[in-house]
Amino acid sequence: TKHEHWADLVAKKLKERGGSHVIETGTSISGIPHNGNASDVMRGDAVRKALEDLKADVMLIWVADDSDPFRKTPAGMEHLGQHLGKPVYDVDDPKGDCHENVVKHFEQPYND
Repeated sequence: TKHEHWADLVAKKLKERGGSHVIETGTSISGIPHNGNASDVMRGDAVRKALEDLKADVMLIWVADDSDPFRKTPAGMEHLGQHLGKPVYDVDDPKGDCHENVVKHFEQPYND
């Protein structure tokens, strides 16, 4: 038997509805991207790609949730502990001065 990927099954149902499709997803930007904080983006992008394969009109919108509170310091970035509780856009760049803040620093891999 042939098994289809879940994203292909979702895409087929969406294509049957007709029209254009907008997939919106977001990520809390407070550290290095990993499977946990990038999983919504990966799922949304999988459906987008499956819809594109079906020649459907689709757009993916990614939002950097930059107002979430800074809840814990990532390993190796203990120097940012003074910012706990602040919105992540108010947290200093972890490397010092390569970006405006922690959000700009860690959203770059999503945009590359």
